[in-house]
Amino acid sequence: TSQPEARRSRHSRRARGAESKQQPTQFAGADVVVVDDERVIVKMVMRQLARLGVGLTHSLDDGIHLMDHLESRATLPSAILLDITMPQSDGVSVCKLLRSDRRFANLPVYAMTANVEGKAAYELAGFTGLLGKPFSKKSLSQVLQHSQQVVAARNAALATGVESTLHF
Repeated sequence: TSQPEARRSRHSRRARGAESKQQPTQFAGADVVVVDDERVIVKMVMRQLARLGVGLTHSLDDGIHLMDHLESRATLPSAILLDITMPQSDGVSVCKLLRSDRRFANLPVYAMTANVEGKAAYELAGFTGLLGKPFSKKSLSQVLQHSQQVVAARNAALATGVESTLHF
């Protein structure tokens, strides 16, 4: 792996099925991308995702790498947890960029921030929801459940032509 790639994608994990200590959960098929520059936060999120039984996780250290990461994938993730304040980019701009691209416009993207008062601005930027820092296993589980509902509603909308209104 080249040096820039190692910095961009710090961690990728796939559940090991029967070898894993985790029991299958409602999140076993989930694929979550975590974007945050703080290693401690990334480790905490990844640990909680593993405890919730999330099947596949990826982490990136800055939002500037997210578009390349998404374009390199065969399938889209179930959810993106996106930090708001990063050294080279800000989550609001990254979310707006995602929403401007038809391929990624309907991805569930959640703002990860301690600034929960900015909820209205995050909604206007196109975020699907908010995961406040510090977060608990329960709040992370609620975000994952919400992302599953959003994906199901959007798939139903595509099948029926009726617009989905699930957000925040």
